Amino acid sequence: MFRSTLALAFASVALAGCVENSGSDYDYSNSSSATAVAEAACLSAVAAQTNRPLSDHSVGQVLTSEAGISVDVIVAGAENRWSCLSDAAGNVQGASYVGEG
Repeated sequence: MFRSTLALAFASVALAGCVENSGSDYDYSNSSSATAVAEAACLSAVAAQTNRPLSDHSVGQVLTSEAGISVDVIVAGAENRWSCLSDAAGNVQGASYVGEG
């Protein structure tokens, strides 16, 4: 129940900051040394789930909030991104594909 509440709270915060993005360019402006550990942990978590090399994965948009650090992970050849939630220490709370299938 706590994870669901946490995820819902984080999604609300994340959606509040959404801006329309055309094409495949992502906003890297929130990526920083403070989020680097979470980004690396999310890249590894998604690579493990996709069973593809780490080199096929890159960081998209990074959003921070009190609930944690949200990292969009781009997988080469995928139609959509992966969404990952981690804390600053790199403890991944979940990673999932944002799309069908």
